[in-house]
Amino acid sequence: GIGFDYCGHLKLFGSIAAVFAGIAIVCIILTKCGVGALVFDYDYAGGVKLQIDLGTTVTTAMTDEARDICTEAAGQMASVTASTSVPTAIIVKTGNIKSDIRQNIVTKLGEKYGADKVKLLATAISETGAGLGTNGKLLSVLLCAFLIVFLFLIARFGFKGAGAGAICMGSNVLVMLLAYALFRIDIGSAAISAVLVSIALS
Repeated sequence: GIGFDYCGHLKLFGSIAAVFAGIAIVCIILTKCGVGALVFDYDYAGGVKLQIDLGTTVTTAMTDEARDICTEAAGQMASVTASTSVPTAIIVKTGNIKSDIRQNIVTKLGEKYGADKVKLLATAISETGAGLGTNGKLLSVLLCAFLIVFLFLIARFGFKGAGAGAICMGSNVLVMLLAYALFRIDIGSAAISAVLVSIALS
């Protein structure tokens, strides 16, 4: 087969990687400043999870419709998915909102699907998240994992090899975070595990 000389095109591919990494760093900074460039699951960002029974089997069209209703009622972006335990219920996730706003979400859904059918089944509140917010610990966790692997690389390959490995690790993690930002993927336990595995395998 015909080989491709990646090293011979280092300037091109290095520039592409640098652009991706730069955009990802901007996304991290924006998220740290309160702009939701990266979307965290409620337990990683700190927030509220509501399980609400709509009284009828939930469809994809209904979750899309309910997301718009919940976002308007909460005054912030809400994620809505079908409940896996109750076929007629949805899971609504938002940032930290007060009880009156939570009740407003239920009321607005009741106006759409019937006040006699819509019921709040459960509420879970995560006061302190592990994301990139003010109280977030995620960045610290990633830096610790990065540092541990970097120390191993120094012991195994010396400073020069460790430096090259660190660039590869950092590039992989930043590209993954950029993909999460672009496709608006909720960053939860599975996503964090994927990032940590990427650091380890890099």
